[in-house]
Amino acid sequence: MVKVTPSHIEEVIRDRRSTAKELTLPLRAVLITQPEHTHAYTLSELAELSHYCKANKLPLIMDGARLPYVLANSSSAPSEWLQHVDAVTLSLTKIGGVLGAATIFRSAHDMVQMHRDLRGFGNLIDATYLIAAQFEHLFLNGLWRTISCEANFRASFLSQELRRLGITIDRAELNAVMVRVTPSESQSLVERAKMYIWDYGLALERASPTCTDQETVVLRLMVGPTVANSDIEQLVGLFHEVHRRISQ
Repeated sequence: MVKVTPSHIEEVIRDRRSTAKELTLPLRAVLITQPEHTHAYTLSELAELSHYCKANKLPLIMDGARLPYVLANSSSAPSEWLQHVDAVTLSLTKIGGVLGAATIFRSAHDMVQMHRDLRGFGNLIDATYLIAAQFEHLFLNGLWRTISCEANFRASFLSQELRRLGITIDRAELNAVMVRVTPSESQSLVERAKMYIWDYGLALERASPTCTDQETVVLRLMVGPTVANSDIEQLVGLFHEVHRRISQ
C-alpha cells in the first residue's frame, strides 16, 4: 500500500479530465488512512498533502485507523497533526474500547450537517452515552497514549525476538510487524496464531498446498491493546517451534 502524495492526486485528476464528462464525477475529496497498511505518514508529508488539498479546494479526510499509535510515537502534539485534516475518524476498538467510533471535524458547519444527517437513527443515539463515556476515559486522562505506547513497544520487542530466531522481518512499524515465511510455515501459523494475523483470510489463501517453499508469504502481525508480555512470549515460542520443525 503506497502513501498518497500530491503527484498521485494530480494523476487522478488528469485521468478524470481525460475521461468523457458524462462517465465520471469530479474529484470531491481526498481520503487517506493513517497509516497506509504499515507505512505511516510523517507530519511533514501530511502538511504537504494538506497544503496541496487546500490549494485545490479538496477536503482532506483521514481514516485514523491506528492514528493513536502514530501520535504516541511522535514528539509533536496531536493538535499539530490534526490541524492538517478537515475530518478524522477514530475507532475505539483499536485502542481497547468495546464499541464506538467518532468523526472529528475542524469545521463546525460540517459537524452540524453531519448531525442533521444522522439524528434520525435511534440506535446511534441510544449508544452515544456508552460511546461518550469510553472516549472520556480514554482521551481525557491520557490512557490512549499509555495503551498505544505499550502496544508499539511490544511490537518492537516481538520484531527483535523473531529476528533473533532467523525470521525475516519485512517491516516493523508502530504496532504492526510484517514477517516473511514459507507457505508451509504460514499454514501452521495462520491456524494457531490467527488472532494476531490481520489479513487472516488472505494469508490462508496464500498458504495453499499448491505453493512451494521456494516462495514466501508475508504475514501482518498486529499487537493490540490487550496483548500482554506473556502473549508475545507464547507467540515467539510458536514461531520457534514451527520454524524449527519446517526447517528440519
